[in-house]
Amino acid sequence: MTCGEAKPYVVCVDGGIDSTGAVDASPVIQDVFDDITTSGHRAAEIHLPPGLYRINNRVEFEGYSSLQSLVINGHGIQGIDFQCYNDGGFCFDLVNRKQTLYISGVKFTAMAPAAGTAIEVKQPVGGSQHRRNLILRDIEIGTGDNSDHYFHDGVKLTGLHRPLFENVMITGPYGPNNQNAFPIVTGIKMTDCYSPLIKGCCVWSADTGILHMGSAGGNPEGITIRDTKCVETNTGIRIDSADFEPECLINGCHVNSRIRGIVLNRRTKAVLSENLMYNAYGDNNFYQDILILNGRDTIINNNIFFNPKIDDHPNRSAIRVNKSRRTVISANHFTNEGTAVSVTDSLRTERYNNFYFGPDVDYVEN
Repeated sequence: MTCGEAKPYVVCVDGGIDSTGAVDASPVIQDVFDDITTSGHRAAEIHLPPGLYRINNRVEFEGYSSLQSLVINGHGIQGIDFQCYNDGGFCFDLVNRKQTLYISGVKFTAMAPAAGTAIEVKQPVGGSQHRRNLILRDIEIGTGDNSDHYFHDGVKLTGLHRPLFENVMITGPYGPNNQNAFPIVTGIKMTDCYSPLIKGCCVWSADTGILHMGSAGGNPEGITIRDTKCVETNTGIRIDSADFEPECLINGCHVNSRIRGIVLNRRTKAVLSENLMYNAYGDNNFYQDILILNGRDTIINNNIFFNPKIDDHPNRSAIRVNKSRRTVISANHFTNEGTAVSVTDSLRTERYNNFYFGPDVDYVEN
């Protein structure tokens, strides 16, 4: 039903839907999505009463040409809980680059192992838009059973312009009963997305915490990640471009991974600063906190490399630079065992005012 003469088209789902989690709510929510699609309104907003909503099958929204804005407002992270049992939560197929999606104040809970993707959003790849096509704010993506349940991917995006993530928390199994330490494939996966901003977010229990990648036909220029935590991951943050793309700012983050912390490949004009880099896992045959591969014009400064356990990783490299040019490494704080800075097949690597407190190999260049 619609709420009076409210504009935009406001759909209040206050009847005919189970909010206890006992009955599958996905058909009702699918009907709401379909109703908006056929309405043809320029903007639409969905309201659900607080409660638990069982999602047995992924709910899909098909965009239409006249739609400019779709909003889903919750009641705080614990107010609305979409409990997903099978192939994920919501998928939004936005048919043009002028459409914007807002989701806030909701929770998605995996109620089974590999329970699909919590939120997927797709737009046509390429073009140029001076707007944010996606805003995700105050969202929790979690697990119904800390020992076993998880989403295959937390958030998956394709072709979005300037997506914003703010206070998005993503986790899989954790704690002493955890049967699988890194079951989520990717916490946040972005393909061919232009200039995303991620701030104040957290990812746990993932093979890769945050992945930003570009194809030959995409335009993955720009990414900013700040005040964000990627812990209990195999790789914390990976930014991988098909060609050299400018701008990458990673600031004030905490990364604790098993294989690599932060990986940049074919990225230019990158600044990594004031990050806290941990390595609590000594079971891998190597560890690299920051790997710069095929980089251009990179600044790495004011980071702390620390070991939270008594036994450090002897094959750890805090900063690894390979096949790169014009890299500045300054004012970093190394207390790790292993190698502080390793440089291979690179030109113009400048290193100054760093502090070495651990039993490390000061500097290696081959």
